[in-house]
Amino acid sequence: MSRRIITARDQVDMLSPWRIAAPVYEPHPDVVEYRRLHGVSHTSNGRRMPGQHLAVADQRTQETRLLDPLGWKRHVSFTPSGLAIAGARAYSGMMGLPDPHAQGYEHVRQTPERVREIGRNYDALPSLDRSAVHHWDALRGEVNDQHDFLTRRLGIRTPVVDHDPYSDVHEMMDDINHNKTLKVMSTATTGGHPLLSNDENDRLRAVHDFFGHAATGRSFDRHGEEAAYQAHAAMFTPASHPALGSELRGQNATLILNGHFGPQKVATLDPRHWTP
Repeated sequence: MSRRIITARDQVDMLSPWRIAAPVYEPHPDVVEYRRLHGVSHTSNGRRMPGQHLAVADQRTQETRLLDPLGWKRHVSFTPSGLAIAGARAYSGMMGLPDPHAQGYEHVRQTPERVREIGRNYDALPSLDRSAVHHWDALRGEVNDQHDFLTRRLGIRTPVVDHDPYSDVHEMMDDINHNKTLKVMSTATTGGHPLLSNDENDRLRAVHDFFGHAATGRSFDRHGEEAAYQAHAAMFTPASHPALGSELRGQNATLILNGHFGPQKVATLDPRHWTP
């Protein structure tokens, strides 16, 4: 009798306890749509292929997108990484910050109302507000500290690659749990940041994936990005919060609202949209 060939995907399925717990797992419609349209499944911090900055959609189109019932109802969560949670707590304690996991993030949801307000606020921002640059300077320093903690203290490798390395969050979790590796789609591939260097922006992507998604057990969809933002923002000082809000919350909101990636901006949202 011939033996069935075990594919790499089969190995991920067999090795991953979260897949055993949820054998009928399907990616959120957001992840499917983004990968089909833009070639990427993870959508924060400018992760899009070059040439995909398009005009803001008209408000009728935006309102139609906000009515999408499947995207709002689907809620994907899984077992978070214990190492990521412990690391987030250890780093925050070292920096004199509160425990970012004093509460769980499995029930955090994004809402149409929040997306409408934040997305339109982000779309109206200038490309560069020089009075906001100091927030990105603060963000740069804290991202470098978090990445140093991630790699040196926790032992996670963060190789940079020229493609979207994971088709869904479960493949990323498998790499973290079994290989202590977290691959990052390079900023050089997707187009540079207006202020951060390519290396600095790559580090931001890495620490967000680890301390945001892996530590919360949330996917790359609209709800998962909001949960990841809330958890990761708790690891930053107030000086960095306005920049982080634009990089994560602002960019995700305009993507959901318009259906495509907007430009990365060095300008801050209204404080009510980035205050943790």
